[in-house]
Amino acid sequence: YNFYISELPPYGNGDFLSVREISLGVDVLGLIFQRKIIIPSVVVDALKLNVIRQKSGQMNVNTFVKPGEVNSQTVQPVTPNTSSNIPMFLISSLKIINSQVSYADQMFEPMVNVVIQDLNITVSKVSLNEAFPFVVEASVFSNKSNIRVEGKLKYDLSNNQVTVFDMRVATQLSDLNLEKLAESLPMLPKTNLPEKLSGKVDVSVSNLAAGANGLERFESVLLLSDAVVSLKELAIPITKLNVEANINAKDILLNKAIGNLKDGSFS
Repeated sequence: YNFYISELPPYGNGDFLSVREISLGVDVLGLIFQRKIIIPSVVVDALKLNVIRQKSGQMNVNTFVKPGEVNSQTVQPVTPNTSSNIPMFLISSLKIINSQVSYADQMFEPMVNVVIQDLNITVSKVSLNEAFPFVVEASVFSNKSNIRVEGKLKYDLSNNQVTVFDMRVATQLSDLNLEKLAESLPMLPKTNLPEKLSGKVDVSVSNLAAGANGLERFESVLLLSDAVVSLKELAIPITKLNVEANINAKDILLNKAIGNLKDGSFS
């Protein structure tokens, strides 16, 4: 690995962040004639990020990224200084490929350990003025890439707020490895895990905003389609299960749940 940031001693002896390779291209003509550093693409290969929360609640991320302070003063937007001799810096697209994010939470006993593998992120048409599209694909509790997230992102420099529009999350429950799920989340009773699980999950997020104080707005709709759930406690599996729910930052509202039990149905 050609780039790394070592972990601070209280959190261990490994690396907080490492990257195998970063490659980029530069538009030389744009620098010469337009005084703009235009980078058509940046590719980050094999990034590894290790996030740790100690029993005290302290996180290693906070030692590198300090949360912003909120006050009553109005933050002035940042505007380019046209009289400056510093060229404007623009990145058209960013790709993070073959990457991994690990999260260890020591506040749980036994410890929670979640690993997001095969992480690929594509951000295109990057702009500080308008929303731009992004796509995320990853493997979570699975042996293959099983999560896809796409939407539009906007970053507001005036208040350091990130807003996500038209985000959609899709996955197939049959791709879940229940053994990996049980190992990562040991607080889940293994005896209560389904013997068989399938179905399509779609989550549409219409409004998500996060800033220095964390999550500020979250509105979404969850759809579970044609699911099959087989439990040890049930002699027969639940089939053709369809669920619709509204989820926000505070509540989960179940709108509909219908399914079949052998020759009967429920709703």
